[in-house]
Amino acid sequence: MGELIDLSSQIPDSRIPGGIARDAELAAAMAAHVGASDSHPIYLTEVEGDFRYRQTLTKLISGQLSAPDQGGTVNIPHGLDVNKILAVVGRIELTSGQAAFAGSGLPNAGFFLWLASTHIVVTNLVANSFLIRSKPLTLLITHLP
Repeated sequence: MGELIDLSSQIPDSRIPGGIARDAELAAAMAAHVGASDSHPIYLTEVEGDFRYRQTLTKLISGQLSAPDQGGTVNIPHGLDVNKILAVVGRIELTSGQAAFAGSGLPNAGFFLWLASTHIVVTNLVANSFLIRSKPLTLLITHLP
């Protein structure tokens, strides 16, 4: 059995084995770790985590009708922070089971969307939208919380 050491008082440096870090070495290592810009590079930073696990929400607006004439527009309030809106998808019902989507190029059912600060503008194309006049309109908005 080895020599007994009295732990009730400070142990002299000469009695501590060389492989054990001293107080000054430990303090320096802790200061370097705490002061590092990314002391745990295998973990995601807050910004990296937000980017990787970004949560999005959706808002559905329905019950509106498209404009009653070719070239006409309707303005639909979105009630969201425009800077947090990522995408807007527009759908106009043609007949039961058939629909046109914004920008799809479907003959006689053309319309497009654009985003304003407080509303979404839905515009029927001037000479290519007679199938979608005064039809049920649905908007799906993807946005950040």
